[in-house]
Amino acid sequence: MTLYENSLRPERLAEQGHNAVHPAHVAVFATLDPDGTRVSTRAGRAGISRQAMSALVRALEASGYVTTETDPADQRATLVRLDRLGAEFCRAAVVASAEFNTEVERKLGKADTDRIRSALRTLIE
Repeated sequence: MTLYENSLRPERLAEQGHNAVHPAHVAVFATLDPDGTRVSTRAGRAGISRQAMSALVRALEASGYVTTETDPADQRATLVRLDRLGAEFCRAAVVASAEFNTEVERKLGKADTDRIRSALRTLIE
């Protein structure tokens, strides 16, 4: 299991009933807007194709995490919104991520953890 997958604590999330969500689905949750977001916008934000994002959204919709509807501003576009289960997953993922960050800091110490975070920010920029 990679560090990224471990940071999501899939076993903890599965225990809470979220075993249908896989690391690839994070691209859907990470690109949310409160009032819904078009599939194409989410794909651009995640750096993946519209087709790939559509497949992720369809899987999450089938599992009850998101809902889709035609965008009233553009009938060709699809809006994606969190469903109740999706909101529950987001809350559980935030807790699992915080626990992981605490564990990393406990193992490495605050100074090393801060250096790693700084280096990662630099890579992202």
